Formats: sequence, C-alpha cells, structure tokens
Amino acid sequence: MTNQNQAGAKLCGRFVLIDKLGAGGYGEVWRARDELRDTDIALKILYSQFRESEPACRCSSGEFTLTARLNHPGVLRVYEPVRGEDATVLPMVLPRAVTCARCAARRTRASCRCSSTSPRRSNTHTLAASCIAT
Repeated sequence: MTNQNQAGAKLCGRFVLIDKLGAGGYGEVWRARDELRDTDIALKILYSQFRESEPACRCSSGEFTLTARLNHPGVLRVYEPVRGEDATVLPMVLPRAVTCARCAARRTRASCRCSSTSPRRSNTHTLAASCIAT
C-alpha cells in the first residue's frame, strides 16, 4: 500500500509535504508545513484505498476524539481530521527528534527504526515514525 506523495506537494489546500517519516497499516506520516497554522506538523495521510472508507475515516475521527481528551507529555496532540478532494489527513503536533544514542538508551538498538542510511536523517530517530504511523 502506497500513496504517490512527494516532498513539495500540497494536500487539502494547506499542507505542504516536507519529509516522509514513516508508514503503517492505514497510511503514511510526513513532516509537513501547515500553512494555516504557519507551523511544521506531523501529517498522517490515509492510503488512497481508505480515503473514501467510512470505517477508516471513523477511525481517524476516533483517534482525534480520544487524544483530544488526553493531556500528557507522552501523548501527541492531534488536530481534527481534514478531508479534501486529494486526501484525507490527520494533522498532529510534530514530536522532537532524538539521537540514536538516546533511542538506544530507551530501547534496544535492534528495535530502533532509525533511518541511518538516509543522509538527511542520519543518526536521527524521529519518534513520529514509530509512534504514529499505525
């Protein structure tokens, strides 16, 4: 399952894709610029086959509803889902990145999902890739 998203593309008339952070069962997660909020965010983009699926859209709405009630430093703030002609997305706060050394201290290096082969993200583990791509 893939989307045909590329860095620089604009979705829903306001989200400019910057860098792909990860992918999961329902979609991809990108670092994106929210032109309405004038800030960088994490943006979960539902795969095209789920875009018109009411159960998938209810799942995104449920994720928003549940996390909106929580106030904890370990839980990302999720904004209301946006359905556009080109995509259905779930915007959320972009978590800070941590280095592989900090990641290794918290988890085993074998389970680290760092993209050390990527020159742009070498030695950086973005929590969004492992936490919100599902």
